[in-house]
Amino acid sequence: ATEGALIRQLAWPACPLEEVPGVWMIHLSMPFASGWAMILLLVAGAVMSTPRMRRSCFSAFRATHQCMVAAWPVLLIVHGSNNWVGAGLPLALPVFVFLVPYWAEVLTRWTRRLSSAEVVGVL
Repeated sequence: ATEGALIRQLAWPACPLEEVPGVWMIHLSMPFASGWAMILLLVAGAVMSTPRMRRSCFSAFRATHQCMVAAWPVLLIVHGSNNWVGAGLPLALPVFVFLVPYWAEVLTRWTRRLSSAEVVGVL
């Protein structure tokens, strides 16, 4: 029940619209803000994916992409929270299906890296 309340709070302006929205109402809406956030994520990912950026700062490239993987489904759910098209959450389900094996692999790699690390010269 609390998840539904949170989604309803994010869905501004509430649907169905009681009046034709003005320009500023559209620009202040949650789909507008989350849509721009998703566009900025895509631009950051595209910039960091260029060969020059990948070679010069691979850790920033990797961090950007991991941030994208974590933030994209959240933004997608917030973006569809108004249900203006009628397909908010179903659009995010394929992303979550992808995320389960992705994060399982990330956790496996972290676990292997931590278990194989040697502690040298602590004292």
